[in-house]
Amino acid sequence: MEPFRKEVSERVIPTSEIAKLAAILAHGRDITNPQNLAFIATQAIALWEECEKARKRRIDMLAMYARAKVLDDALPKPKSDLTSLDEFLRAIMPDKRVEDRMKFYREYIRQSIRIANHLKKPDAPQISIESTPFPSDEEVAKCIAHDKERGFHRHVFSNFASNFLRWFDKNKDVAKRQRGQAGAEARKMKLAKNG
Repeated sequence: MEPFRKEVSERVIPTSEIAKLAAILAHGRDITNPQNLAFIATQAIALWEECEKARKRRIDMLAMYARAKVLDDALPKPKSDLTSLDEFLRAIMPDKRVEDRMKFYREYIRQSIRIANHLKKPDAPQISIESTPFPSDEEVAKCIAHDKERGFHRHVFSNFASNFLRWFDKNKDVAKRQRGQAGAEARKMKLAKNG
């Protein structure tokens, strides 16, 4: 967030200018009276503090927008208004084999259905998701068939791609570790069989 804050803070009016505005607001008041002077100074400081808070809020908001734009620009873009599931998977995982793309997508759908089923429970916030079973293969296949049939419209593509890629970044290492463990088990079985 910090690089975005630095970038946008250069475009927002500096605090010193805001303080000058506060001094201008005090124009016309009798500043020879120490009580008036103390009151004006207190008001100027209070105004300056409020201006600084408003400035920070504005910078944070602009930094958030700048970050969102960078993330959105990094997402693959659809080539047409309606993208098929295969084209969608190819766009978001171009370096993966077709089988691997579908395997990752199937697991993403499986976990998404499980989360949705968990959130339907009235006491969902109080209980662990571990109490919610994974959906059946038929449920997952039905959802994937639905996605294949309807495709992805341009306005849904980026949001879905963002959600999937966030999930993929968290889960690709788990899948790699599972493949490694399965390979090690296979080698053990082969050695036990041959030796």
